[in-house]
Amino acid sequence: MLALLVACAPSSELAELEVVGATLTELVDVRVGAGLGIAFASATLEVQEAGGDTQDFAVTLSGPRLGLVAEGAVGVGYLETPLVWYDGSRPGSDLLGTYAGIEYGAATGVGASAALLENEFGVGMIIGTIDLGASMTVGYEWLTLSAGESELP
Repeated sequence: MLALLVACAPSSELAELEVVGATLTELVDVRVGAGLGIAFASATLEVQEAGGDTQDFAVTLSGPRLGLVAEGAVGVGYLETPLVWYDGSRPGSDLLGTYAGIEYGAATGVGASAALLENEFGVGMIIGTIDLGASMTVGYEWLTLSAGESELP
C-alpha cells in the first residue's frame, strides 16, 4: 500500500474559510480501466485565506472516466495545479465536490496526461501528470475532491 502522509489542518476547517487562492501540490494518482476507468489521487491543497494566512489540507480526488480508456498507470503531478475562479474570494466549501471535464494522455513505459476540469461552483483546474505504465486515454472524467487524510489504495 502506498501512503502519502501530510501534516495538514482538519478538513472541517476548509469549508469555513474565505479563500482567495488554492493550489494542488504533491499529486500522486493511480488510474486503471478499459472503456470505463477509475482514477484515485492523493494531494495537498494549499489554501490562501482572505486574511493572508496559508493552510494545507490533505485531499483526495477520485471518480470514474468514460471514453477511449485503456490503461494501467501511476501518475505524478509535474506542476503545481492552481484552482482558478474569476470572481474574488470564495467559501472553502466551493473547492470541494465533483469536477468534470475532458482528459487525454498516452504512455508506453513513460508518458503524460492532462485533465481540464470544472465544478458546479465555477472553480476549475488543469491537472498534468507524468505517467508510468501503459495508457491511452481520450474521454470524460468526473473527479470528486474531498478533504481529509489522503492515502492511495
